[in-house]
Amino acid sequence: MFSLILTLILSHAHAAVPYKTFQIESSHVSNGLRVTGKIIPIEGTLYIESARFAGRVNSMLVKEGDEVAPGKKLLSINSAECLSLYQEKKTAQARGLTDLQQVIHVRETQLGMKVEENNCYIVASKAGVITKKMVEAGSNFNIGDNLFTVINRHSLTVELDVPERDASRISQGQKVKVTRSSEPGKIYDSEINAILPSLSSVSRTVKVRLKKVNFSNNPSLDELVFAEVSLGGGEVTFKVPANCIVFKDDNDYILKVVNDKVTKVEVSVISQDTNFFYVKEKQLHSLQIGDAIISEGAVFVMEKLK
Repeated sequence: MFSLILTLILSHAHAAVPYKTFQIESSHVSNGLRVTGKIIPIEGTLYIESARFAGRVNSMLVKEGDEVAPGKKLLSINSAECLSLYQEKKTAQARGLTDLQQVIHVRETQLGMKVEENNCYIVASKAGVITKKMVEAGSNFNIGDNLFTVINRHSLTVELDVPERDASRISQGQKVKVTRSSEPGKIYDSEINAILPSLSSVSRTVKVRLKKVNFSNNPSLDELVFAEVSLGGGEVTFKVPANCIVFKDDNDYILKVVNDKVTKVEVSVISQDTNFFYVKEKQLHSLQIGDAIISEGAVFVMEKLK
């Protein structure tokens, strides 16, 4: 990969500047922009199950991660609204009032409840997986209070964070390969669906949303993902330690050492991981395999260069 060379002084500087260099031994061709992101629901597929009447929770019948279908019991509750509806239902059944029974059934559906003898339940309105619960046994709730968050696991996508410097390299329709942090061996294919016209003032990133991704194994919302956006033609990049990059005058540089002479090479940072940067030289062939580049001490050496 890389071999470590220790250089003691910068010969042309006015004072001795200790530094270390790495010798570039490998490069690779990349045709993708590497970024990170998170799993999000497609717009309109996240549903908040909220209370449509007041009451009190007797017991929880589901938990986070449970899959539900319309009509599935979510909570056993106590409610004056429910008791009143049960009395009407009981009377309608006793007297054989079919029309009234139908009206009561519609009312149950509208309220998202199921009335049984001595029991009342809040039931699910939509199919999906419960990702968050906002009540516990013993909780009181009022009309409009949020009870559960439900998402459709089959309608998920990814939102990527693309660095500002790379925003001009992406466009709608570009192919993207996605890998989940919890499932590193599995690659999912998608493409860019939309580029949000805003820039985060904190992270200096642009939000990019993909088309629907058919994930397996019930992924979690906001789960970290890694992605590579296809940029078309390949380009040669060099893998260098993070401390080799020196920022000066709004440009990124690498300091190359040839016969004890140090020269600065302007580069573009393509992507990065924990310890390394992947760079491309601005001037073709200004970096090659075998070149010695300064790592530790690069900032101080740059200050000595004219």
